[in-house]
Order: sequence, then C-alpha cells, then structure tokens
Amino acid sequence: ACRTDVLHGLARALGPERREQAVVLLERLLSNSMERASSPYRAEQALVREILERLDPAARPAWLNRVRATWGGRGRFIADLPR
Repeated sequence: ACRTDVLHGLARALGPERREQAVVLLERLLSNSMERASSPYRAEQALVREILERLDPAARPAWLNRVRATWGGRGRFIADLPR
C-alpha cells in the first residue's frame, strides 16, 4: 500500500528508460481513482493523458480500447477519452 500522491510522484520521477514501470503505476492510480470517481472525471482524464504520453504511439489505440472496455459503464468518462 502506498499513498496516492507518493505513488504518483514515483511514477513521474521515472525517466523515459523506465516508462513501462511508470505506466504500470499510473494504471494502478487510474484504476483506484475510477473505483470512486464521478463526473466530470478531470483527475482521471489527466491520468489517461499522462499514461498516453508514456505509451508507444502504436500501443495507444489498444490501450484506449481496454480502458473503454473496462470502464464502459461510465459514459461521460468514455465520451471524453481521446479518439
């Protein structure tokens, strides 16, 4: 267990050579946040953008599809995801 702000700081501190590890941490933050989030999902959308920045461009569409499948019941969140 780790405080959210500490986990986020760790993910941000990881350099480009450790982007996969940063994505894992950021995905954990997103999942934890989505469990209790409600519209307008600003913090969660910021995490999505942060994750996308760290993903290889070729991996982004598949990752977004997984997010849509996982959180499909959150219409406002899904509608605001990047295309």
